[in-house]
Amino acid sequence: MLLPIYPVLVICNYPATLRLFNFIESKVQKRIRNLIPKGLILLQLSFFAYLFIIFINRNYLEKRIATHIKTAGYSRVFSHDIDVGVNSYLTKDQKVKNLITDLHNFQNDDILILNLEQYERVWHNSNVESNLLEALEMHDTLRLVSLESNWVVFKLNKRR
Repeated sequence: MLLPIYPVLVICNYPATLRLFNFIESKVQKRIRNLIPKGLILLQLSFFAYLFIIFINRNYLEKRIATHIKTAGYSRVFSHDIDVGVNSYLTKDQKVKNLITDLHNFQNDDILILNLEQYERVWHNSNVESNLLEALEMHDTLRLVSLESNWVVFKLNKRR
């Protein structure tokens, strides 16, 4: 996400970069001076590769969660953070509803797909928490399966 700002930083720091290269030119051999731009390019390429791998892994995770939803045949699924990506792989009948939106009318056999670690870190004191508290107030949860990257599938059961 910060990749578009890089050219702006280069433009803003252009005078300092020129001074650095002039200093290097006067103090350091030509061979070492030529290594610096190559090193910067290599550093930039490694940052790009690292960030691109994160996006690819997220895409694979969303595909695997969508495949799990399809094969399990869940009717109503609620989640946070992954709904947009996962919904692109599902039919209209299987769409994941976002827990960020207003309170939902939870029913028996509804499915919650949660990343508990992310919930604690990011979604605490948010509308996601309000929705989860409402669901847990009226239902018991049954842990169905643990997916990768700390994602867990829960089923809401009628409270006894």
